[in-house]
Amino acid sequence: MVSETDLNDFMNEFKEKVEKYSSVDNVEFFGSIKTSDWKVGKSDIDIKVFGNNIPGKTKRKIRQLLRVLNKKYNLKLGKARCCHPTPFFLDSPQRRQGFNQMMKGHSPVVQIARQVLKENAPTYEEVWQMEENVKKSEEGYPIPKLSKLFDKFS
Repeated sequence: MVSETDLNDFMNEFKEKVEKYSSVDNVEFFGSIKTSDWKVGKSDIDIKVFGNNIPGKTKRKIRQLLRVLNKKYNLKLGKARCCHPTPFFLDSPQRRQGFNQMMKGHSPVVQIARQVLKENAPTYEEVWQMEENVKKSEEGYPIPKLSKLFDKFS
């Protein structure tokens, strides 16, 4: 069980460490983590990282920090369904606009699709393992790095 204090400590530590990067303006948490609805091992974590053209290397470090703090605070994210990128990197006007459009009111059809996704999306652990597998396969081949392509869309 994660106490409310531990959850707040997690959010404070994540925010403090991420906001030290020069390309990051601020970090905001939203969704169930800001309410009493968040559940260990079940809920995802909704995070927005605002900045200006955050480099891919920095994004990878931030995603890695999420894993480290997940373990430190025993959030059990690995078991939760990963329905979207965590965090959302809103580091250009286009990304901010796209995110705002995505978050606008949802039709009943979109609500049903979201529920199906929540029930069938891979877990964070599965997503993290896929990222590791891509990283390992890239190390041995002289091909364009998929992780750099991924960074452009994160």
